[in-house]
Amino acid sequence: MGGASARGHAARPHGMRGWGWRVGALIIWLALGVTLAGCADAIVAQSPAPPAIATATATATATATATATATAVPTTPTPAPKPVRTVPCNAPAAPTRVFPAGDLQHPFLLAGDAFSTCVLLRFVIPAPAGGAPQTGGKVILVNLTQQWLWAYADQHLVFATPITSGQPYLWTPEGTFQVLRKERDTTFYSPWLPGSPFYYTPEHVNYALFFRDKGFYIHDAPWRRYFGPGTDVPHTNADGTQETGSHGCVNMAPGAGAWLYGWADVGTTIQIVS
Repeated sequence: MGGASARGHAARPHGMRGWGWRVGALIIWLALGVTLAGCADAIVAQSPAPPAIATATATATATATATATATAVPTTPTPAPKPVRTVPCNAPAAPTRVFPAGDLQHPFLLAGDAFSTCVLLRFVIPAPAGGAPQTGGKVILVNLTQQWLWAYADQHLVFATPITSGQPYLWTPEGTFQVLRKERDTTFYSPWLPGSPFYYTPEHVNYALFFRDKGFYIHDAPWRRYFGPGTDVPHTNADGTQETGSHGCVNMAPGAGAWLYGWADVGTTIQIVS
């Protein structure tokens, strides 16, 4: 028994070693399989490619759809600003252009106002044929050929308006004068008797600048229908009425007369040229 026991103990370790090798190999194989399976799961779980591609595609699709939708929605266009007339007020004008008194209710202000009336009414103010005055201070310039009046302050144009000057044989005097006095709400009486071709009925004048003896004024003429080139001689107006020039004064529309009366001072220079 002792010998059997000895053989048995001697053989068991050898058998255990064989079994242990198999068990150890199995354990190692299982461990390696678990480890590989864990890495495979980790690789799949950590792989960002499929979700990222799907997300990017969805985002791109959504953005494109939103953009296309936004683009496809019709919108009300913003109205373009109205064009502004930029023709300068001192550009050359047609020499035969006349102006109805009704269109001259507001004077041609070029300064000190929110807008330029000449642009608003699409009128063009001609430049003085002989040039602007070269003296400082306030100067009123009248051109009998152009039938226009300009007002300057220190050689800067501040006002202009068409006028009507003296008719044939009652011409407006030329030269350099001064405003001698200012008159408001006065009445002019004819120095000619009835029956004279120059007689006129009493006329009320609102604003008058007296510049020479024998009754020469720059004043408004509410009775006159047209002003500008050609109105100083006998003519037929566009409305069929007939008029001629003044009796030697410089006539203008009431609005222009009011402005000039308020602007001019006693002593203001007046230059009348042809």
